[in-house]
Amino acid sequence: MEEIRRAAEAYYENLSDEKKRNARFSFNEMDKNGDGKINLDEYAEYLKKDNTVLTHPSLFTALDKDGNGSLDFKETIVLYYIMQSGRALFCQSCNTFLADKRRNVLENIGKIVAVTSVADGFGCSIM
Repeated sequence: MEEIRRAAEAYYENLSDEKKRNARFSFNEMDKNGDGKINLDEYAEYLKKDNTVLTHPSLFTALDKDGNGSLDFKETIVLYYIMQSGRALFCQSCNTFLADKRRNVLENIGKIVAVTSVADGFGCSIM
């Protein structure tokens, strides 16, 4: 997830002012109670309208870098990046967001493996 987080931060820094405003608008739309953070319920409610696997709690947990149970704006930048870039890998078989598992498998076997090969090794079908 750290690789995706770094890419998301660089992506955001290079966005136009208009797209940065769009990212902030999306955050504010998710933050229904206006407390400046997104809880799991707000997150799932906002994303369920798109009927997407992004609502799965494993992605929310992966996005929650500080582990406090909510997402601040900086943490939602990663979600914005994933949505814009299509970098979300979700296994329907094991019902998990795959970012960290893929990295761990690649480190453990010490060679580059296609994402589909890694997923196959977990018995996963990737969405």
